[in-house]
Amino acid sequence: MAPVIRIRAPLLLGVALALAACGAPQRRATGATRCLDCHAVHHAEAGSCVSCHRGDAGATRPALAHRGLLNGALAAHAWPQGEVVTRGRALIALAACRRCHTIGGEGQTVAAALDRVAWSRDPAALRASIREPVDNMPDFGFAAREADTVIAALLSLAPPATADPSYRVWFTADAEGEPGAFERHCGGCHRLLTADGPLGVSAAGPNLSGLFSPFHPKTAAHDRAWRPEELRRWLDNPRAVRPATPMPRPILQPAEVDEILTTLGAPTPTGR
Repeated sequence: MAPVIRIRAPLLLGVALALAACGAPQRRATGATRCLDCHAVHHAEAGSCVSCHRGDAGATRPALAHRGLLNGALAAHAWPQGEVVTRGRALIALAACRRCHTIGGEGQTVAAALDRVAWSRDPAALRASIREPVDNMPDFGFAAREADTVIAALLSLAPPATADPSYRVWFTADAEGEPGAFERHCGGCHRLLTADGPLGVSAAGPNLSGLFSPFHPKTAAHDRAWRPEELRRWLDNPRAVRPATPMPRPILQPAEVDEILTTLGAPTPTGR
């Protein structure tokens, strides 16, 4: 037995020292969270530690206990009416995220439904996707603190039960096919995300994703959702509608105008 005792003693001593360093209590109720071995109780009224911070409350190794940890502003998702979540929701509206994403059960479905990925993605990955967007996603220039308030709002709006690790990947249609009217006449300045994938190569002009939806960004010159007849007048001669616009008059055939409106997702008129 002596060799066994000599092997185990340092291990037991190491565990005891580690628990002492955390200020661990000498007793633990069955099933109680291990978070309190190292952390003081706070906001007990909000529920368990993991209800705000996620992680694994039963793990003893920090790397496992803190996996997917939500701290700082991210943990504020537990207070839906709080200042952090309120600011995050305002940023979501300002950036018009719902023109492509479903958030809180509302929005378009041409990009990943954020209700289904907010709880399954690592916070660092979420932050990177907001601050370092893919090519077809607008760059909103959010600082890290702003991105965290957006994530807190996403978490507050997305029920954890809907968490889904999958996400959608877009592929261009026929790479060797003839470009459509949008790509020929609009894609040099505008980008657009459609159900068939991304179109356009430049961010010189506004991103036109969800143009006809109620979620597209409003401007001082246009404070409501676009209507097909408005866009037809605009495409006929932009400067006749707004003299100061930098957009030149496109040379379009009627069939090309129809194709562009269809590509942009224009609603079909009732009775047609």
